[in-house]
Order: sequence, then C-alpha cells, then structure tokens
Amino acid sequence: MGRGKELTEAQRNAILYGIDRGDSYRTIAESVGCSKSTVGDIIKLYNETDSVAPKKRSGRPHLISGNSGNRFKRLVIKNRQLCTSEVQALWKKKSGQSVSAHTIRRTLYRVGLKNRVARRKPLISASNKAARLAWCLEHASWTKKKWAKVLWSDETSLTQFQQNRYVRVWRGPKDEWDLSCILATIKHSFGQMY
Repeated sequence: MGRGKELTEAQRNAILYGIDRGDSYRTIAESVGCSKSTVGDIIKLYNETDSVAPKKRSGRPHLISGNSGNRFKRLVIKNRQLCTSEVQALWKKKSGQSVSAHTIRRTLYRVGLKNRVARRKPLISASNKAARLAWCLEHASWTKKKWAKVLWSDETSLTQFQQNRYVRVWRGPKDEWDLSCILATIKHSFGQMY
C-alpha cells in the first residue's frame, strides 16, 4: 500500500510544539488532523535526524515527466489516432528518447489521456448545418396533428466499402465530442439504396 498525503511543514512543526508542551499523541493528532502513528513517526524522524523534513521517496523517476511530459501530451493530442507503437516511434524521432510501449501507455494515462473508441458522428458541412437549423426553426411550431401526417420510412443500404470499423483515439474525459476525437461518417457512400 502506498504512502498517504505528506504533512505540511506547519503541521510537522505543530507536532513538535505539542510534544514540547507535553500534550499526548492523541491530542496532537486531533489538533493537527492526522493519526497517532503519524505523530509517532514525526517524533522518531526528528530524534534521528534533528529535522522534520520528509525523507526522499524511493523509486525510479518517470522517464517522461515535467516539461517533456507536457510536450509529449501535446504531441499525442495533435496525432490522436496513432497506436502506441506509432506514438513510440514519433516520440523517438522528435525527442531522441527511446522508451517502451508500456512506458508510453503509462505516461499517457498519467497525463489524463486514455485510449478509447472514437465516437461516430455524421460528417456535416457548414452549409448543411445552416440548412438543418433553418428546417428545425421552420418546423418548431408544428403540432402533433401535423407531424402525424408525415410518412417516415426506413432505408437499407448496401455499401461497397465497409464503414463500420473502429478507430481508437487518445482522449481525456472532456474530449469525447471534440472534432479531433470523433469518427466522421458518411450517410451515402458508394453503394445501393433499397
């Protein structure tokens, strides 16, 4: 299990002040907002090192972090549909740093980008958007009686080229409907309508 949130310097000094006053561990823990064992750990650390500064955490540092992490995220956002191996090759070309595919995935998850299936949305031109809006405004006041007179029909299309393939993109939680994260679909591709 990993370590919890570090205490601030003020909290650590408050623990020392409480010990100097003669307060119990329980009283100090309640006033500082931590556990009794944390108070004991801080006192032990102070007795060993004459300092309340936290020990350096162990573990290997991230290969892609800090400014390079931000550059990496921008690079992937510009090329959202690349697979992990393609991102790996592009990063090596741009930065000269060779990292594994596993490191690429971990780094992308750490910066908030996850690999998801792109949402499918019809490709609509600006003129088509304007025409659809005009149609909606024109028919906004229609009653149920008028709509009952409309004949709705279903159509089946056979297409020459398969369009239902999945495309994966790297996106954050708020990027789901971003234009770079959707797969534009065409209603009538080359094919027959029945």
